[in-house]
Amino acid sequence: MTDAFRLDGRVAFVTGAGGGLGEGICTSLAAAGAAVACADVDPDRAEAVARRVADGGGSSLALQVDVTDSAAVEAMVHEVQHVVQQGQSVLDREQPRRGYAQRGRRHRRRIG
Repeated sequence: MTDAFRLDGRVAFVTGAGGGLGEGICTSLAAAGAAVACADVDPDRAEAVARRVADGGGSSLALQVDVTDSAAVEAMVHEVQHVVQQGQSVLDREQPRRGYAQRGRRHRRRIG
């Protein structure tokens, strides 16, 4: 990838990340250097894609969000902003986190 397409230091939000096209977008953005927020209505699919990004050396966060719920989308954005403002990588590769952004609430729990 040429330097003109590098996204180092940037955060990308991908909705529908659990689908084939969404997964491809997530992995491509991560390959370009972006930290990727992998959002999907199905938390298991979002997490599977986030793990693939991390396994490939990228930084990611799995989020469950229903994009038809504007409060949930707003909560997702705030969750990722909070993680970035804390100076944390979006995903700690040894201890991945699943963040849930639903109805204005923020929840995190360690998995794996």
